[in-house]
Amino acid sequence: LGTDIYLSRFYDDSIRATPPVQLHIAYYTGQVDAVPHVPDRCMVAGGFVPMTAEPITIPLDVGTTAWKQDSQYDLDGEPYPYVTKRNIITGQNEIIRMPLGEFQLRTTEFTHPQIGDDRVIAGYFFVANGKTTAYPERIRMLAFDPSSKYAYYCKIQFTIRGGRDFDTEKFEKAVSDLSTQLLPEIMACLPDWSQVIQQSNE
Repeated sequence: LGTDIYLSRFYDDSIRATPPVQLHIAYYTGQVDAVPHVPDRCMVAGGFVPMTAEPITIPLDVGTTAWKQDSQYDLDGEPYPYVTKRNIITGQNEIIRMPLGEFQLRTTEFTHPQIGDDRVIAGYFFVANGKTTAYPERIRMLAFDPSSKYAYYCKIQFTIRGGRDFDTEKFEKAVSDLSTQLLPEIMACLPDWSQVIQQSNE
């Protein structure tokens, strides 16, 4: 993976009986020339066959309409969105600043000789220095500014194996539902970029 800071786990929605979602998160910092490991490269190397020549980009609904705007901090003139969440350890409400940008999934649907008619759909996006992108080639532009003292990017990837009737529309719905719940938790673990910028300017 090129990093030892990562997390992989499965989420199973037993109520709706949908296929389990595999979440994979990988965090990178201090690696100017790091090349993200993404499904359209790595899964092909593992024997999966993509069903389209190139990945497609689909919209992701992460519940941004419920986010508030932070009038105190901005990035490139745009105020940070934030959510308030209760810390289960301290019992105090905490402000979690969310990333700026469009939420999209760079998505590929795969088959494999060993899984019959099943399909595997994998999609990902990145959070880099407080902004989002679905495109690996844009990471360098977002995360590696020579004038910046600090930089990071984080890949957030979802993979689902389903039957022949499982398609990108169902994939987007499952990932959107899960992302709405998980993204504040993920952002609480990533650097608060507004604070990083403030510290670097002091």
